[in-house]
Amino acid sequence: MDYCFLLAEDPGDHNSWTSLAYTCQELVDGVLDHIRDRGPSLKHKFQSRELNSIYWPVDKNGQYKSEERLLKDYWDMFNELFFSNALTPTRSHWRLIERDDLLWNGVRRHGETDDCRLDFELYDDPELFRREVDAVIFIYKDLQGHPMERLRIYIQTLLHEMIHAFIQIYACFCSRCKTKYEDQEGKTGHGQAWQSIAYEIEIFVRNELGLDLDLNRVISIAEELYKCRVDVSCGYLSTFNVDEDKLADELAKQYSQERDILSRNFNGENSVQDPFPMKSYFSSDDSSNGEHDTDSSDDSHTSKNHSKHHDSSSILDGSSSSKYDDCSNTNPVEESSQELDGAEI
Repeated sequence: MDYCFLLAEDPGDHNSWTSLAYTCQELVDGVLDHIRDRGPSLKHKFQSRELNSIYWPVDKNGQYKSEERLLKDYWDMFNELFFSNALTPTRSHWRLIERDDLLWNGVRRHGETDDCRLDFELYDDPELFRREVDAVIFIYKDLQGHPMERLRIYIQTLLHEMIHAFIQIYACFCSRCKTKYEDQEGKTGHGQAWQSIAYEIEIFVRNELGLDLDLNRVISIAEELYKCRVDVSCGYLSTFNVDEDKLADELAKQYSQERDILSRNFNGENSVQDPFPMKSYFSSDDSSNGEHDTDSSDDSHTSKNHSKHHDSSSILDGSSSSKYDDCSNTNPVEESSQELDGAEI
């Protein structure tokens, strides 16, 4: 796509966003500025007026709130606190999907977000597409476990996917910007921009709101590294407080899944050797710029011609100098890697 949606200059008003008009870094700066500008009075107002009603899931009549009602409350508050209410009803909404819903498709993830940007080629007028771009979030219902634990998973999945929706709706994705800011969005949608926002939000909700939410950042970076075969600096991991041991464990799970798939696809012969040893993912030098070919299957599922970001996907190119220079199809088992997309987080 040759049409660039970027504004001539950042208007600086991050309380009024224009769809597809920003670089990923401008979106990160806007969200982080909004979070850091939250004064004590607003935090207190939030906690006393809104949060208490959610911690105690009953309405004014003493009736327990439904999961849908609780998620709506959280959506409204997160949208105001972190995204300046940019996720308007015409731009984004969410659905809690039952197991028997046709959209479930047997997936094991907790949630995903439709990416309507693939529909751009169907539009003759780019500005019409700008006006209509949206992102629908799907949260998959789990009937197992304690109700409060299920609610916690729904809430953190919702917030995880809200970050995806915000980036998809407001970041320019023209060919020039996509190439220039490739490391920002990442191969799986959990690039530098997503990670930066998720990290700051996790800190805020834990310290200011008392919510211990895990946005699955470690799983996300593992899948990003696994799919793109890039080096990541230890300095980068430290910046976002990523535990290297946990990350190595998640990478091992990715390889284990691939081996299982390969063993089924090749008549049970499980003799595939790792094309890139796990140790190659870590560089001890912040200036590392090692590059590897990706394994690269298209990691999207479609619904209504939309591609979906996976809740279990991940984050990022490694350091500021590491790049997804060649995210082409280089994995000899391309078809097999398609099955990895439904990995549970």
